[in-house]
Amino acid sequence: MTYGAEVSYLNGLVVAPKVQARIHLLFIDLSVAPILYTDFRSASLKIRPEIGFGSQSFDLNYGYNASVINDKFEKFNRHVFALRYYYAVKIRSRRTFDHNGKPMR
Repeated sequence: MTYGAEVSYLNGLVVAPKVQARIHLLFIDLSVAPILYTDFRSASLKIRPEIGFGSQSFDLNYGYNASVINDKFEKFNRHVFALRYYYAVKIRSRRTFDHNGKPMR
């Protein structure tokens, strides 16, 4: 599960927060994401299924934006090619490490 946002300036500012569920089978990458496109005047909810190839840290996918709400919002592409790199963030708990970052006993 990943989350993020897409931003476009081509036809005015459009912001699209999303949550994405991904599955990797060998080098095949499948994902689906609900995306809320907005220009802060109107909004449109889309579902984007994607297929492509990749690994745990990157993928190259083709996706199609299917309309769920407000099909008249046209400030985005229906067909999408995406190249992504995923950076893993490791969060250390204060309970297991001291203020210097050393493990506590």
